Amino acid sequence: MRLRAFGLALICAVAIPVGAAPPVAPPSPPAPAPTAAPASVEASRVALIARVARSVVHIKGVGEPPPPRADPFSGLTAKQRDKMERRNPDIFGTMIGDRAEQPFREEGTGFVYDSVNGLALTASHIVARAKTVTVVLADGNEQPANILGIDPDTGVAIVKLSKPGPPALPLSNAHPRAGEAALVVGRMIPLQSTLATQGMVMGDARMDESKGDAWPQLADYVGLDNFLPNGGLGGSPVINSQGDVMGIVSAIFGRNGFGHDAMTLIVPVAKLRPVLDELAATGTVRRSQLGLNVECPKSVCAVTRLDPNGGAEAAELRVGDTIATLDGKEVTGISQLRRLVAAVPVGSIATLTIDRDGQGQIVKVMTTAARPPGAGMTTDK
Repeated sequence: MRLRAFGLALICAVAIPVGAAPPVAPPSPPAPAPTAAPASVEASRVALIARVARSVVHIKGVGEPPPPRADPFSGLTAKQRDKMERRNPDIFGTMIGDRAEQPFREEGTGFVYDSVNGLALTASHIVARAKTVTVVLADGNEQPANILGIDPDTGVAIVKLSKPGPPALPLSNAHPRAGEAALVVGRMIPLQSTLATQGMVMGDARMDESKGDAWPQLADYVGLDNFLPNGGLGGSPVINSQGDVMGIVSAIFGRNGFGHDAMTLIVPVAKLRPVLDELAATGTVRRSQLGLNVECPKSVCAVTRLDPNGGAEAAELRVGDTIATLDGKEVTGISQLRRLVAAVPVGSIATLTIDRDGQGQIVKVMTTAARPPGAGMTTDK
């Protein structure tokens, strides 16, 4: 009886009266419309690019022709050369080329950072070999410029406009942080207009020491995900969301040199003000050296050579000594040691903790001025 009553109650609970309409689910809320960037944000970005573009300049450097190329056929006899020329009359002109070498040319971007004195900042490789420099302003007018100073160690250079005029861009005092917006504004070869691309700071990108001395040795690179076509955008300013310059485009680093898989490397400007002031005043930057060469396998830096009459020799360091600390900071590699030495004022004492034959010692070395572009040490090959 109980079972029968339970079954009846269950059937009544789920039964639907004959002729009744099934229940209708409530309508779904409408899908939200896709959100677009506020018009004010886009307008602000457009206005920022227009403002920055007035300070951006196109830099054209012309230098001396490269050294004559060696003749790959110099070992051939006259008879052999004659035989080859009969088979292909153009072979020597094609392989050797015109012996009158063309002048060296390099073009890139720069920007005015001191409008009163007409000083523009760019990447050092743009003008490193130039003898004459021409600057093209945003309005298309050209004027000659002088190379005021080049610092290969940080990868920057200053050129002075013959006629100051473009407004200056402010330099940021903050190191770029991963996730920050990055706006690159520059002039691409051979276009006659200013181009802009927006991306993001990826983070610090210090180069591996195995890449050699071809890269600026004291540049604390920062990587961007901005896509930059190859040609003319080196030296471009990188603008943050406050409208300040946070870096200078130095290189495009990737598997093929450039392209969608490449990373844009910039030199941050936050710590460059003393370098720029010294470059503008003297045309060079004086940095300290210890007077020695080192190798640093497995993060242990061993002395491999002492410069005659250098500070390290005078302090009686020896080949084979390993350097543990400099002024209390641990030494872990060549690049880091270069930075530590460069931070010591020229002519002052650097205190080194070394290991010699298993015994720790403290040695005080008087620093001297390094010969540009090095910072006082190299890697023995």
